[in-house]
Amino acid sequence: MKHPLAGISVLALTMGLAFAQQPQTQAIGANASPTTGKASMTTETTGPVVEQLKQLEDDWSKAELTKNANELQRIEATDYEFVMPDGKVRTQPEDIASLQTSSYTDFSNGEMSVRVFGDTAVVTGVAQIKGTEAGKDVSGNYRYTDVFVKRNGRWEAVHTQATKLTP
Repeated sequence: MKHPLAGISVLALTMGLAFAQQPQTQAIGANASPTTGKASMTTETTGPVVEQLKQLEDDWSKAELTKNANELQRIEATDYEFVMPDGKVRTQPEDIASLQTSSYTDFSNGEMSVRVFGDTAVVTGVAQIKGTEAGKDVSGNYRYTDVFVKRNGRWEAVHTQATKLTP
């Protein structure tokens, strides 16, 4: 009788060898080097795109404060995910629905750093929040990382991770 994993092991070995023989994928688009085909890793940390993303972050905070579901829908991509401070993951529809149970007196950004890599941007910062969500006090300072992707000519948030800072 054959070992039940023998077929899977042979398949995995075959796929691994085939993958190892494939040429490396070349970058496509504006960031691709014309000689190597690989993406350049230039990082933009100043300029109009950085300012646009900072404004988007401020608009997002204001939308949370004023419970503006339309603005959240404009900023957050339909495939947006938020890894909350407790480790749970919230989708864009869930995030918008949470406006119904939230009440904030402050939702503002402090320090913020923006790095742009072509059509992808990473924003890190600290948000100051005073208020409740679903009846629970969520006041405090939160370090966050937001990932934006430029799609169809506009920036959309696709991912957030937030950690509550200890006083």
